Amino acid sequence: MAALFVSAGLCDADPLSPEAIKQRIQQHRTAEATFTVLAPDGSPLAGQPVTIRQTRHKFLFGCNAFLINTADTSELQKAYQRQFAALFNYATLPFYWGAYEHQQGKPNEEKLRMMADWCVQNDIRAKGHPLCWHMVQPPWLEGRDVLRLQLDRITREVTTFHGAINT
Repeated sequence: MAALFVSAGLCDADPLSPEAIKQRIQQHRTAEATFTVLAPDGSPLAGQPVTIRQTRHKFLFGCNAFLINTADTSELQKAYQRQFAALFNYATLPFYWGAYEHQQGKPNEEKLRMMADWCVQNDIRAKGHPLCWHMVQPPWLEGRDVLRLQLDRITREVTTFHGAINT
């Protein structure tokens, strides 16, 4: 891998070296900014100490939230939720059709709604995954008009979870 980075001119050294990592962080993750701090009356405050603390960023960092269960009030689940919310701003929620809708017309919306609402409450952007996939199909789908049923399913899930899951 190092040879690919060097030959492409991206780094002069091992791309995993501390120097190369620092260089990429400086190049891709930092920028200069100027702030004007104003008093309540709108006048500029010169020479005043200011502390700026980043609390969120645009970079989506997350993983699946399949184990989030707000009905579980155990200390382990509470700790899991605290750590998840402290670390991540992005979560994948499971919409595998065969697991989500064992019986036609009876999706497990309650479980996914609970997960989606938890994400909203914790300022975590949720992604529904997958809405269309050739694997993990419900057994009742076999021999049916898959295209029509799949399009109906996508419409149903996107409509049902609009506002809580927009990806």
